[in-house]
Amino acid sequence: MSKTLPTPARFIQLGKLILLATTLTTSAILISCGGASEMAEGKAFFQTKGCTECHAVSTFGLDSQNKSGPDLADAYTDVQKRFGTSLENFLKSPTGTMQMVLKDKIKLTDDEKRKVIELLKYAHENKPGK
Repeated sequence: MSKTLPTPARFIQLGKLILLATTLTTSAILISCGGASEMAEGKAFFQTKGCTECHAVSTFGLDSQNKSGPDLADAYTDVQKRFGTSLENFLKSPTGTMQMVLKDKIKLTDDEKRKVIELLKYAHENKPGK
């Protein structure tokens, strides 16, 4: 009895099924953990964008590489106190050092700006020791 190897299309189909099963399992675990998805998403977002070069985000367990900026877990309310404007308006029209950073180094789409606001609100509300 000879066995035939699966076709490339069959390998792709099996790979998609495995990916789907893994995704569903991971989603179920994150949902059951409550907040785990926000934690993972926040950590990945701020690391990927390079924010942690200057800023810690304590809620997400992120340290600053050069310790030059404030903890972004406070930014949701701190921006209003420091710059006299909402976080949303600040991201649209930043001032100071962040004006240069957000113009040249960390460019955010409108969707990413909305995501930053959502993540920083979560970080503020869930900051350790609060």
